[in-house]
Amino acid sequence: MRKILLVFTFAVAFIACEKIESIKTSDECKDCIVSIVPECEISTSETPMTKATTSSNNLYAVQVYKDREEFAFGVFDAPSKMKLYLRQGSAYSILMCLVMDAKTMLGSDYNAINGGIRSSLKYNPFSIIDSWADKSDCYYKINCFFYDDNNRIEYYYKNELSPKTTTGKSELYRIKQGTFSLLEYPTCSDWFYGEVNEYTPTGEYTTMEFPLKRTGFKLKYELSGVTDGKVTVKVYNSKRTFIENTTSSKSYESDTQFIAFYDTYSAWKYADNYTENLTVAVTWVRGTGITQDLGTKTIQVKRNCLNNIKIKLGSDDQGSAIRFTTEEENSIGSAESNITVKP
Repeated sequence: MRKILLVFTFAVAFIACEKIESIKTSDECKDCIVSIVPECEISTSETPMTKATTSSNNLYAVQVYKDREEFAFGVFDAPSKMKLYLRQGSAYSILMCLVMDAKTMLGSDYNAINGGIRSSLKYNPFSIIDSWADKSDCYYKINCFFYDDNNRIEYYYKNELSPKTTTGKSELYRIKQGTFSLLEYPTCSDWFYGEVNEYTPTGEYTTMEFPLKRTGFKLKYELSGVTDGKVTVKVYNSKRTFIENTTSSKSYESDTQFIAFYDTYSAWKYADNYTENLTVAVTWVRGTGITQDLGTKTIQVKRNCLNNIKIKLGSDDQGSAIRFTTEEENSIGSAESNITVKP
């Protein structure tokens, strides 16, 4: 599960390089405090994907840019502690990812005693890149921002209660969208993303409501009409396989899984209409031992929808192609792809 989370912390530096417009600054240098309040979207339909709930197992990664340069980074499990020290008159871009139940997915890479995350980049995506990143038994704190001009980062070694500090400059980690070497399209509990660009704080203390949108989809399939033998259903794209299951049951319903999109930025930017194509392949090994390849078809999966693939088989083994029809709810929340196999 550690590899799955590689997507989380890599989700934004790539965006910052290509998506952030030039930022204006002024000569005003007065400090102010900005309290960030994440707001996750709500789905409204007959079968909604519900609003994200606040849990101590959730993790938020926040990256702040000033003049295209990394300014601050932090990982939080308590949104109330997201307090940024910014300069009035300057403009900032702020990017945020939320992964639900992330601590459970991290496993031993989350240290409950020190309230920190393992530092080594090769173990999880929440690490800070610096001279001690290869020390796999080091943990750095959560619920605080690390700033670019802060050359010392406090960390703990194993379960020791006394903190140490880094020597020399520690490079801020960057959330990054795009290519991840270990796993694309991670399976997780839920995934949200958002950006606020060209934000200029005013006043000594400001509260910012930060909108987040779900950047993934739910997927399952239902199979019926199996009269003999075994049926294998595979759902995939060019990057990974999402479902590959064989059953001999006359009817079968898979578990529902949440999958985060590979292109987090596009799923957020084009949220209202974002879809991607997946391929469905069905193979039937009949009771006589004959393998019947029922072909492949392409379906669309929608962001923020439960995409339910329905496959109905016929009893005749002289079979042929798969016919696909797609039925969608008028409001976001559920979408079904009906697959009928005819002799």
